[in-house]
Amino acid sequence: MLEPYLLRCSAPKLIPEQLDAAEALLAEGHAHENAVTHARRHWEFHQQLYCRAERPRTQAQVDVLYVIISRYLLLAWTSAGLSEEWEHSHQDIVTSLRKDDVEGAAAMIQKQIQQAAARVVKFFGH
Repeated sequence: MLEPYLLRCSAPKLIPEQLDAAEALLAEGHAHENAVTHARRHWEFHQQLYCRAERPRTQAQVDVLYVIISRYLLLAWTSAGLSEEWEHSHQDIVTSLRKDDVEGAAAMIQKQIQQAAARVVKFFGH
């Protein structure tokens, strides 16, 4: 609920340079990148999209939650790998924002969170 909300607040105020910066973070990724570097870059991507939300308390809540879940995400990413469509799905968010499709981008973020949660639960179920 929180991340799509932040995106809805931020997106109308994002400038093209901020979307360019988000895309640059995606372009930095490499197959041999370690999980810690990937997690940092992934969160920087999302922070770039939420930076204009002007909701500091909500952003602080999301930041704390991300730190808390990182220990699980890092283990799952290290052991089970990332979803194959990770970079494409994140690029799709930026593309939607460039087309002023904020609701579509928010829905993609919500779907990614649900898929990541399912992958972590599945990983720890084994």
